[in-house]
Parts: sequence; structure tokens; C-alpha cells
Amino acid sequence: MHRTGKPLLALAALILVAGIVISGSSTVRTAPPDEQNVRVINSAAEAVPTIAQGTTAVSGTVGAQQSGQWIVGISGIPSVVVGNDGESPVQIRDVDNPARHAYQVEVKLSVDSGLEGNNALIDVPAGKIFVIEQVSAFGTAPAGQKLLFSILTHIAPDLTSREHLLQTNPITFGGANNFTVSQLVRIYADSPGAIARLDRDSPSGTAQGRMVVSGYILDKLSK
Repeated sequence: MHRTGKPLLALAALILVAGIVISGSSTVRTAPPDEQNVRVINSAAEAVPTIAQGTTAVSGTVGAQQSGQWIVGISGIPSVVVGNDGESPVQIRDVDNPARHAYQVEVKLSVDSGLEGNNALIDVPAGKIFVIEQVSAFGTAPAGQKLLFSILTHIAPDLTSREHLLQTNPITFGGANNFTVSQLVRIYADSPGAIARLDRDSPSGTAQGRMVVSGYILDKLSK
């Protein structure tokens, strides 16, 4: 008589237990998504190095160290404020100060018999402008004649001399027929010079005069 029932039953029970153990220890794994957000938390002492892409805003204090030559550009015309107070004033110098370029010239004028006027040249240095501020003149003429002093100047590129009439006053001095000028003016004379002129209203006899022209010299600005 064969006894096979219990061994087969024991084998079946063992297989069932093994299956339960295997199924209980297995883990179901799914595929990760294509994109995942990752959050990194680091302190300032362990900052994660990054590379700027495009325009990057930077806040706080930024330390920069020079490497090679720095080129700094200024856009437009910036406003500049210069600190200037009584204790530490900014030193300045007026290059056009008349006292630094004072200029004075005296010329003599003679109108001979048969002439009604004559000129004398007032030299102006090359490359300069003579700014005439004061004119004094004294002249004598035959009895009954009248005198008139004037100055003719030009400013380049205009080469035509323009006449500036001076207020000529008759005076009585020593019984002669005298005329004087003492006048504040503002007349500009370009090089090579200005012209001092003495005119009279009759050609008879001889008239004479002298003129003192005072002012200052300026450098001509290049154009």
C-alpha cells in the first residue's frame, strides 16, 4: 500500500509559503518623470557656484578685482559738482584778465597844407585782438578850423575798416585853436592794426595831433 498523499501536501504548502514570502519582499518601481524640480539648500559659506546667462541683476555689496587694463566710458555730458568753500577754495585763474595783457599805444598825426586828413597806424600783434577801452587825444589847428578824431578797425575775416567817431571838444588853451578827446570806448581791432585818423574842415595851413589808445590784448581763438 503506497503512502504519497502527505508528502505531496507538504510540498504544496512549502511552495505556497515561498510564493507569499517572495511576493511580500518585492518592491514596485515606476519610471521617473522626464523633468523634476530639485531644491538645493546651502548656507552662504557653502554657496553653489553659478554662471550668469544673459542679463543678471546683482544686489548687495559687490567686490571686484582688477585684471588687466580697465576701460571706463562716460555716456553723454555728465554734470560735475566741484566742492568749493571758504576753507578750501578751488584755485582759478582768469587768462583773459586785462591786467595780465595791458596794451597802450601813442601815435602822432600831422595834416599838411593842402590835405584835409591823415592817418597813423596803431600796431596790433599778429594773432591778437586789441580791445580798446580808452582814448585820449589832443590837436591844434589854424584859427577857424575844426578837428575830428576817429579810429578805424576791422575784425577778420571782414577786412573793411569801420570808422568809430570820437567826441572831439574844442578848448581854449594858450590862445591857440585846440581840440581834445578823453573817452571810454569798447572797440575791437584785429591785426595788423587799427587806424588813428585826424580830419579837419579846411585844407589850409597845418594841423597836428597825438592820440593815446589804451586797452588790453587777447589771443585770437582758433576756429
